[in-house]
Amino acid sequence: MISAHTPGHDTALAPRSLLWLAIVGFGAAFFCVEHEPFISTTGATQFANDAGHLERDAAQGSVLNKVGYLLAGMVGALFLLRRTGRQLNLNGLLPVLVLVGMLWCLASITWSIDVWRTSKNLIILIFCLAGALGACRQFSTQQLVVLVWAVSTGFMLGGIGIEVLLGTFRPWSSTYRFAGTLHPNGAGANCLMVCLSTFLLLRHGIWRRAQWGLLAILVLSIVLLYATRSRSSFAACALVVGAVWLVGTSAKAKLVASVATVWTGSLTLLVAQMLHLPVLDRITSVFLMGRTSSVSSLNGRTELWEHVVQAIGQRPWTGYGYAAFWNDAHVYWYSKNLGWAMNSAHSFYLDAALGLGWTGLTMLLLVLVVVLWMARSVYRRTGDPMHGLALGMLLQSILTGLTESSLMLPSFTTFVTVIGVLELAFFVKRRSSPAAMTAADRSSSLGMDYPR
Repeated sequence: MISAHTPGHDTALAPRSLLWLAIVGFGAAFFCVEHEPFISTTGATQFANDAGHLERDAAQGSVLNKVGYLLAGMVGALFLLRRTGRQLNLNGLLPVLVLVGMLWCLASITWSIDVWRTSKNLIILIFCLAGALGACRQFSTQQLVVLVWAVSTGFMLGGIGIEVLLGTFRPWSSTYRFAGTLHPNGAGANCLMVCLSTFLLLRHGIWRRAQWGLLAILVLSIVLLYATRSRSSFAACALVVGAVWLVGTSAKAKLVASVATVWTGSLTLLVAQMLHLPVLDRITSVFLMGRTSSVSSLNGRTELWEHVVQAIGQRPWTGYGYAAFWNDAHVYWYSKNLGWAMNSAHSFYLDAALGLGWTGLTMLLLVLVVVLWMARSVYRRTGDPMHGLALGMLLQSILTGLTESSLMLPSFTTFVTVIGVLELAFFVKRRSSPAAMTAADRSSSLGMDYPR
């Protein structure tokens, strides 16, 4: 039975049919935006982007992408226009920071080097924000976790099915990288979302009758994450899940886990040393995932970053306009001169500085610091799985943003991170007390129960 309340909120849950509409609608939207059913047929050595393809995308974009963005915006608009829903809370520093940041993005159209490109990407941003805000307003925190879990798990299982049908699912091959319907790096980010959301469902006792099934999904997501050979996502997953577990764990449990980890690691290294086993070499090989070429230059990123920093220096305060820099001319020049194709700086922070200047990057970093601190504090106070998901996705974005620009690109991973930011900025009651939670607060949205 649908409960009347959710933890920390005083509004009724959306009906189950509306949640199914969100799962199907947002799932279809972001499948159109970022998925390619035949990408796994390109082979492990061909996952690098083609410069000509990137130039065409920069100049014209994809019709299917536009359909996806429009669909996400329409679903969000439907949720926003619905009379019932949660009320926005505009109190505090975070809502102000988010709104100021949005105004800076909109203002960048006045100094953009490519007004059409900036305008187009701002419209995409507005569609994605409408979708995320509509989801936050309409669904309880538990329903949001279910939404994220259902869509990301569907993408992962669908990717396995596609590879099996195409005959490209060969995990026993030394050159295999799991892709499904995404680039392996994107598949890695999706597997991380599956892992984190499933971990939270298990940890908080949601769907207790299906715990063995959830555990199987959790194990599968970790195995497939490693099979993507996405080193940044794999490392981020371990750190993110560990951090979320630590935040919501008692001091005694943290101490026991820390002592056990140090003791086990020390004993393993001692035994390996005594037996003259090349443990360090094996560990290094595992974390490099067999991708040992160009490690010192981060697969060519360091040279790219040198050129990007020089470009930022030409327009340091305002940048080139939101998402304006990587037009077809710049994609061609950088791809030709660096010898490999790219359509981003491969660093979220550098791409933010390219588009919005050091001023915009400073605003962004301030938002990230405040929202990360708030996510930690709220999750410790409420123990709500959505706040744990928000904390984890923010950490993932901050960590992978060092070497990837995925947060600047409209994807389901970005969409989930934005949901987390908007949830914390506009829908969390700043002074709610977990002691005041009723039995109805602990009941679930889809027949899910918290332990009593």
